[in-house]
Amino acid sequence: MEWLFFATKASFLSPLATGEKLLLPWTASFPLLSAALVLVLVLTFPAWVAPRLEKACLALARGVPALVLAATLLLLIDNFSRTLFGWGSGDLKGIGRAVPILLWALLAFFAWRWMGSWERGIGRSRAFQAVALVLYLASAGAALTRTGRTAEVADILPGKAARRPNILLLGSDGLNADRTSLFGYERDTTPFLARFAEEALVLENAFPNGASTASSTVSLLTSRLPTETGVIYPPDIAKGDAAYLHLPMLLRKLGYRTAQISVRWYADGPDLNLQGAFDWANSRSTAPAKGGPALDRLGQSNAYFLSLMRGRLEERLLPLASEGEPQDAFKEVHGNTIPAHGDDRRLRELFDYIGASDQPFFVHVHLMGTHGWTFKPRRRLYSRGKVQNKNWMTDFYDDAVVDFDRSFKKVVGFLRYRELLDDTIIVVYSDHGAKFTTLDRLPLLFRFPRGEHAGRIAANVQNLDVAPTLLDALGVEPPPWMDGASLLRGRPDPCRWIVSAKYDDKILVFNGTLWTSVPKPPWYTLRSLSVISGRNGFTLDLPTGKLAASPVKTWGEAGAECLAPEPQKVRAFLLDHLRANGYKVP
Repeated sequence: MEWLFFATKASFLSPLATGEKLLLPWTASFPLLSAALVLVLVLTFPAWVAPRLEKACLALARGVPALVLAATLLLLIDNFSRTLFGWGSGDLKGIGRAVPILLWALLAFFAWRWMGSWERGIGRSRAFQAVALVLYLASAGAALTRTGRTAEVADILPGKAARRPNILLLGSDGLNADRTSLFGYERDTTPFLARFAEEALVLENAFPNGASTASSTVSLLTSRLPTETGVIYPPDIAKGDAAYLHLPMLLRKLGYRTAQISVRWYADGPDLNLQGAFDWANSRSTAPAKGGPALDRLGQSNAYFLSLMRGRLEERLLPLASEGEPQDAFKEVHGNTIPAHGDDRRLRELFDYIGASDQPFFVHVHLMGTHGWTFKPRRRLYSRGKVQNKNWMTDFYDDAVVDFDRSFKKVVGFLRYRELLDDTIIVVYSDHGAKFTTLDRLPLLFRFPRGEHAGRIAANVQNLDVAPTLLDALGVEPPPWMDGASLLRGRPDPCRWIVSAKYDDKILVFNGTLWTSVPKPPWYTLRSLSVISGRNGFTLDLPTGKLAASPVKTWGEAGAECLAPEPQKVRAFLLDHLRANGYKVP
């Protein structure tokens, strides 16, 4: 029933071939059935030694299927109410969040009693036992014949890091560089950032690789293009070895504790199938489960499907264990209410996490104040006395940028107070341009311990360059699967091609919880690809096949020496890129 819920709506199953989609319930059931079988055998073992314990052992073993059945029914009820009425357990507030726990306990009790009558009746039928055995063997056969790839991550590091400073990756959603006084904006929107940049490596012309937060986040952490990772827009999830090969995994292997403080589904590593990335993400423990890569051998979708089910059950059964109200990703991303998990809370979570251990940390923080379409600045400077009656109002956006500058000042002040500033690499970035553009410059700067590598680079760079630069700073050779280049190894080629992907907003749907897309072949969630070379930009619209040229504004004289590439060469390059990454180009 859980599979049916996802198979009949826009979900991670949508891009899968029909055969793989139909096989998933069988392959995903095998590890669960095997674990349950072993557990029941262990619970009934004493009855074999002492027959008088048979009734007690059977009553105890009966609890295993009873608890599983109760959990399944709980999900079924919630799926039913959300599908028909647009309302589910996530909408419960306060003490009402205990209702799913009480319902689960009640369902488990009746399931336990029902299992007793089942044992005495059909459960003792040889025919039923034979059918159950055949079904189990079919599940085992479907699972064990899978040929999914497993990322071998044991020996991908050439050696230990030469040094291990803390790493803080701090982003502000949808922030254009030309709206910051750091890059010459007439309004003083980023006074602290401008002073801070004096001891940082400032990239004057940085560009994104994705137009959505999901695609940009995964590309940032993997140093691979969205067309390679498979993540363009939810419900896309990381595919192939992109699910296991990423910066957080490398840092965990180097002894870092890792955390992500962002927004669920749209910028959450575990939700986007970055396996083994974070120990803690968005108010929940996400410590990697043992055998995650091994499940990939049964078909990679299994690991994600099982982790998704576990997470959905935890959200219903463990709501009182978390602080405050549950995060509502839709409301925060689409801005129709004041979010429960705002940037102030993210900063508190960051400060708590930093102080939790002496182990070096890697924390990815993604702030949402500058996201748009509308803004909720804490303080009204340029928008004072004005009403926000339309989207993307300049004065409100500028106030949101001022808010980010103040938040960043708090972060730096906290690190300085804890005497961690000169033992921390700080990266400030944005995921995409305002209004989800890919041809606008973004702020990007690195502050290394004690102001090392400070200066400015005028050549065009991209968010894919962040991960290789961080590894290089640690004394670790960036792996060959990263597409970006370290910015510590000389001036990048000013005319290199920077590729970005944009989602298809014409296939977006609201499913009652959040906006997702309905992937359809041959482009699925992809709408267009863009190329930047110097000051020359090109965008290929895939549904129409039209290639449009547009100028790119760069800071200073950057890119002026780059000749515009021939349009046919750009088109051929992009189509070859799509074919190489599994797209069937008509």
